[in-house]
Formats: sequence, C-alpha cells, structure tokens
Amino acid sequence: MSRYIEYSTAESTIYCDCPNCVNQTFINSSFFDIIDYELQKEGWIKQYIDGEWLDFCCEDCLNDFMDELGSDYNDKN
Repeated sequence: MSRYIEYSTAESTIYCDCPNCVNQTFINSSFFDIIDYELQKEGWIKQYIDGEWLDFCCEDCLNDFMDELGSDYNDKN
C-alpha cells in the first residue's frame, strides 16, 4: 500500500509514500476525495496495479516501477 492512515482524536493524517522512491506527502484529512485532489494537485499519479491502487509522485517513478515489474506484469494482464 502507498497510503497509511494515522488516527488521532482531532483528525486523521494520511501518509502517501511513492513505492518507487522515498518521496512522501502528508495530508490532514480522512476524506479520500480530498486526498486524491491534493495528491493530483502536487503531481502525484494514482494507478491500479495488480489489484491495488498505488500513488506515484511523478510519471518517471510510475514508469520505473512498471519497468521493474516487466514481463511478470505483462504476463498477468
């Protein structure tokens, strides 16, 4: 997963990690529409891969991640 939720009594913080690099974004909301909007505003890309949604900080990271999956991913899809 690329999103981690930390709950507190006041609000929730969503930690979004790029699965390809060390880039992180923190968003203080528990509403996924707002989270998706904020990530997209910062240039993040949401992609459905192998049955789960992953967030990538940029197109280069998405492409690198897909290249690493290589033929294993292409054989499954």
